[in-house]
Amino acid sequence: MNKFTFFGKIQKISRCVINLLGKQAKNDEKYVERIISIARRNLDFSHKTEILMCVELVNQNYGESTGTYHHPEKARLFSIEMYEKINDNEKLIDLLAASNEWAKAHLIAENSQNVELINETWLKHANYLAENDEFNAAQKAFMQANQPEKAIKVLNELTKNAIIEHRFLDASNYFYKISLNFAADTTATTNNQAENMKKFYLNQKAALIYYLYDIVYEYAFLPFLLHDFDDHFIFHAARWLWLELDTSESNHYENVHYAAVLYTLAKKAFDLKCYKVARLAYQKLRTLKIPKSWRSNIEIDQLKVMGK
Repeated sequence: MNKFTFFGKIQKISRCVINLLGKQAKNDEKYVERIISIARRNLDFSHKTEILMCVELVNQNYGESTGTYHHPEKARLFSIEMYEKINDNEKLIDLLAASNEWAKAHLIAENSQNVELINETWLKHANYLAENDEFNAAQKAFMQANQPEKAIKVLNELTKNAIIEHRFLDASNYFYKISLNFAADTTATTNNQAENMKKFYLNQKAALIYYLYDIVYEYAFLPFLLHDFDDHFIFHAARWLWLELDTSESNHYENVHYAAVLYTLAKKAFDLKCYKVARLAYQKLRTLKIPKSWRSNIEIDQLKVMGK
């Protein structure tokens, strides 16, 4: 009998013993402990199949949902120990991910120097973060996982939520990040590169519009807030937005109110003695539906401008 035949018989005997103990374990917890002891003392790296059998039997008896004796933490720690013993990084990372031990999971993936495993670990982490509404962290994790399309999808969701919640500065930041993703895409074909550059400029423009509109919004709708910008800056922000929105009728920017831009422009133009601009802004305001809280102020201010 050569050594390979002998080794095969030993493995067969080991599996028979483990199966027998597994049947007895349903009735007596000490047999579960015996399986654990055999896996630790008698099985090494070469007994991968037998070790996985032990892990399965221990989880069947000690696991949280299926366990007869309900020792889930003991089963989890034993599983980690055995996966490390047979160097099964994929199962080990899955187990760590299930208990949200992401730092350990990433460390194991990095130490394996397996690019595919590293990307898969980041992808699992990114999906977990997205499912738990941690979109900023999820977007970064998708980029780490080399999944730029999913990263942009998360950024689009973040942008949408920021605009709905009137967090226009955040929306501007997200549009800027989206534009950079399109500019950094080196895998696109020639036609797609042209399309990516178009999307880059559109998102850069949206970033600037929402950045400036954040200033206008604070002045128009939050008058008692301490503003970081002087009259000249607010005036030029409103003026640029007015010209841009007037010439971009095909582009609709959600929650950017044209009336608020004109109202801010008219007020600041009057304060800075730019009466011609103020008159023009008030004339345009008369054609729009404006909030009731502004109407009396606009009528009074318009009379003042007419006297200049």
